[in-house]
Amino acid sequence: MFIPTNNNGPPKIFERSLETIKESKNQILKELNNLKDVVIRQEIQRSIPPNFSLIRPSQSPIHKVWPSKIDIKLCIGSILNKTLNVTLNKAEPQEVDHPLNVGTFSASAFKHLESDGKASELVQRYGMEKIGDKLPYIELILNAKIKSNTISPDIAKKVQNDINNLKEMASYDKEMRGDNFNAQFVNKIVTSRLQMREGDNPISSQFPKSLETHPDDIQQGKMKDENGDEFDHLRGPNGLTETQFANFCDTHGGSYALLDKWMREQGGDSWSGDSQIFKCLLLEAMGEKADKYFWKVPFHGEGNSGAGRALHLKYALEDKDKRPTFKEYKALHNTSLAHQMAYTMEFLTHTKMPGVIDHENQTITVYRTESPAGLEANNVDIHDTENLQTMKRSVFESVSIIAPVFAAGTEGAIKTKQVVPLRNLAFGFQLRQLLTDKEREMGMLTKNTPFKICN
Repeated sequence: MFIPTNNNGPPKIFERSLETIKESKNQILKELNNLKDVVIRQEIQRSIPPNFSLIRPSQSPIHKVWPSKIDIKLCIGSILNKTLNVTLNKAEPQEVDHPLNVGTFSASAFKHLESDGKASELVQRYGMEKIGDKLPYIELILNAKIKSNTISPDIAKKVQNDINNLKEMASYDKEMRGDNFNAQFVNKIVTSRLQMREGDNPISSQFPKSLETHPDDIQQGKMKDENGDEFDHLRGPNGLTETQFANFCDTHGGSYALLDKWMREQGGDSWSGDSQIFKCLLLEAMGEKADKYFWKVPFHGEGNSGAGRALHLKYALEDKDKRPTFKEYKALHNTSLAHQMAYTMEFLTHTKMPGVIDHENQTITVYRTESPAGLEANNVDIHDTENLQTMKRSVFESVSIIAPVFAAGTEGAIKTKQVVPLRNLAFGFQLRQLLTDKEREMGMLTKNTPFKICN
């Protein structure tokens, strides 16, 4: 049996007599002891944190008969026993945060994955934060099923792969929320990343396994894949990953056309209308204040001007008979941005770039050029090449990998170098056709990105 809960106080079972409580607890103990495989029982007991328990509420009206402590491992044992006997109740919990619901939720999530359900569907329904700390229990059930020969090897492999992907996303989710990104936006990115790994021909499987640059090609930014082909040659009329991504974006609540327009404008002017819009969307997703960052266009302006009003201005120019509501219009931009960030992360995660990406530490080395006047205005010592320095920067800026890109008008610019988390990279020009062959250009969130002068 499993102890039910309600939202208005202690579990209903504790409204019964003390004798009933003792009887129920003894029944759970009996079920745990009846597990045929001793190894499974020992694994359960080792896997549950010793302090993972439910302590009675101090203000409970029935505190005289409330047990002082209920060992949650007994509940897990009961659920696991039912799972092994294939008599699991498929009803899912309404309150997954309650300690007594951990076993039910974990078993239900396992059943979903075992029944060929997708990991992305779990994130869509519950959110990554709620799923993350349940993964050890989901894996515990999988191991028990494997040891008891009650799951086929193919299904076990599929479920383990889902669990591994969810573990990776749980780490990403924790880091992104540590950067103050709101959970709703992060869940969109995580869901997209998982969806890009699912199916018979997933997007994530199409990226080059490695990209390397010969020393003679550094300044040209040329990279060759594991077959010796220049990366740009992988993208022809059919597009490969780019065509797949465009279709993915358009069929998952986003708009590839919006992203394409943004990338092209960003490549020409990082303060264009669409560039302002996406800077503001990122600012909002992080819950940051505008005055923490540099704004070439004032964040607040007069009339229809100002970066903060850029999306409203763009919306006002749309065909009034065809445009959605402003809320839907903004959601379309946010979802497209989340898809783009997911696509970039999948590229950086699945492709090795020696000397550029450190997958063990999840970091990437990037370069940027700055004007001497701009650095000095921010009290940056342009002669100090040893210490990390900071300056007030835009929310989102173009950077380059392998070697710096010196655009027109940047003669005399000072080169800076920084090692930043992979998650800070929001897009890469490697992922779409440009008028130039600057394969090394990317776009980066500047939060927590100190740099060194390297001239």
